[in-house]
Amino acid sequence: MSTGTVTVKLVLTEGMLAQPFGSRFKVGIRTTGFHDLMGAQATALKMHNTFLKPWLFSTVEDEYRSMTEVAVVIDVTGEEVIELRGEGAYALVDRLVPRRLPPVFRARCSYTVMCYPYGGIVEDGIVIPFSDELVWWSGGPAQTEQWLYEHGLGTNVRVSSRLDEVHVLSVQGPESRRLLVDAGCFEAAELGYFGLLAATQVCGVPVTITRTGYTAELGYDLYVERGLAHELGERLLEVGAPLGVRRCGSATLEIRRVEAGILNVGQDFDWRHTPLECGLEWMVAFDKDFVGSAALQAQRAEGPPTALVGLVAEPGVVLVGGDGVLSSLGRVSGIVTSAVASPTLGRHVAIARVMAGSVEQGDRVALEGCDGERRGGAQVCTFPFVDPERLRARA
Repeated sequence: MSTGTVTVKLVLTEGMLAQPFGSRFKVGIRTTGFHDLMGAQATALKMHNTFLKPWLFSTVEDEYRSMTEVAVVIDVTGEEVIELRGEGAYALVDRLVPRRLPPVFRARCSYTVMCYPYGGIVEDGIVIPFSDELVWWSGGPAQTEQWLYEHGLGTNVRVSSRLDEVHVLSVQGPESRRLLVDAGCFEAAELGYFGLLAATQVCGVPVTITRTGYTAELGYDLYVERGLAHELGERLLEVGAPLGVRRCGSATLEIRRVEAGILNVGQDFDWRHTPLECGLEWMVAFDKDFVGSAALQAQRAEGPPTALVGLVAEPGVVLVGGDGVLSSLGRVSGIVTSAVASPTLGRHVAIARVMAGSVEQGDRVALEGCDGERRGGAQVCTFPFVDPERLRARA
């Protein structure tokens, strides 16, 4: 397949291949159920968790404008959908997360993390509860399936990945609610922030909808069986055409998630870092018994060794992931983990991990590339950089 100046040779598999002894392997390059509508139309592609995904359709400027002013559809398949089924499924998840989960009857999703016994984060993700006996964890390609499987051993809970069966289309932007209502999902009009529609229809196609997303815009994630993905995407784009709804790639998604201060596992944090080192102390119920609770109690008393901070570049300065962050004393105090050019601010912004206490809000820091070249300066700040109160997402 030709993608501009890059030619990609594909080794494709369709759905879940029958593997010996019921095992499942992540091999080759696969296409999602939306590929003919999305990836095949893109001008640039990326790989995500073995799936070929759209990176860009037109320009970042156009797609960003559509996302923030109208609405876009994004193929976010490749995010792991892990199913826990059986007596005590929701209780098992509750024992593994530091956050106090709401009762199932509230039909509400929860953003949270799971921790190892030493306090490091397994992954962050969304808990989607259908009942006390059926729960989905929706997150990135970390070791979450193995972690849940381990803790399900000896219980009545069966853990399995739905990665090959359930594909995900994200609808994000201020007109996303109107789009879903026009597509026949009238329940979306009343769905609250992090709400859940466990069984509904969009354009006549059965889906599960969560009012979530990776953009901090008003938005929804639509979970659909792979075999129905093309039909859902095609019909939704037809309904959205009069509104100006368009396709969007991961390049623009990355910009909005950094502007919104949404963290990416394996990039902004990994198994070495605790929630307290990631600005996620707000989700830790310290009076709750969960895996890692003792370690987090101890770190809370001692103080976390590192922290995440925001950086806003000085005019004309380009921030790059991997840059060293130099304090006012000229010492390396951290590293840039995520960096983008913000269309809203007209500056480069970044998330950086620094040694605790090495910099303060308002400090000017210098950036140093891997080659030792100084890239200029930036100001330390809090994040999110845009819409810090999440008013867009809560609209």
